[in-house]
Amino acid sequence: MEKSHAGMTALITAVVALLVGGGVGYVIGDSGSDDDMNTNTSQQSDSGSSENSGVDSAAAGLRVGLNNALQEHVNLSGVALRNAYLEAPDFEAAEAALDENSKEVAALVGSVYGDDAESQFLDLWRQHITFFANYTIGARDDDQQAMDQAKEDLAGYGQAASNFFANANPNLPKEAVMPLLLDHRNKVLAVIDTLDSGDLEGTYIALTAAADQVKDIADALAGGIEAQYPDMF
Repeated sequence: MEKSHAGMTALITAVVALLVGGGVGYVIGDSGSDDDMNTNTSQQSDSGSSENSGVDSAAAGLRVGLNNALQEHVNLSGVALRNAYLEAPDFEAAEAALDENSKEVAALVGSVYGDDAESQFLDLWRQHITFFANYTIGARDDDQQAMDQAKEDLAGYGQAASNFFANANPNLPKEAVMPLLLDHRNKVLAVIDTLDSGDLEGTYIALTAAADQVKDIADALAGGIEAQYPDMF
């Protein structure tokens, strides 16, 4: 497929403006009203004190923290993958910012499951970012073999990550987590595909879907952790 470098630069710059300018993405609270949040968190109060309910509870803090970190992951990934596609000189800076976010996500896991789990999860998380970058470069270079390998690697990551959470938490079985991770993979790949095709409207739609989908992952993880440690949350 013949691609216009100048056209792709303009397209991806517009998409990044949407990313970092707030035009796309899930905002904490969009999944329901304040009453919904109070209802969700108050369900845990039956096994603890009244301090464990409401939007200021530890449970709500965990849920919001995970949503914020994963939302930021989508935004920073968009910038980093754009820079990888264009071989931009600021790729390393974008990559470093994304890695700081990866450490934040892993630290949230470690805050519950300990330092060893944090280190193990961080390794997995970094791998899946590398696989997305490999797919992006393959798309740029019209290298179908590289793209297929990246998709296979991402499927392997989904297996490993879902096993990680299933082993850590009986409330997060593999059959519940795996579909969420696969959906995340597919939605991010759709963003890359539409970027590569030059379809601005399609990229906007795909990016919106990818940004919105991570709330399902965050809420599932938070709910499972809250159920596992009701005294903590």
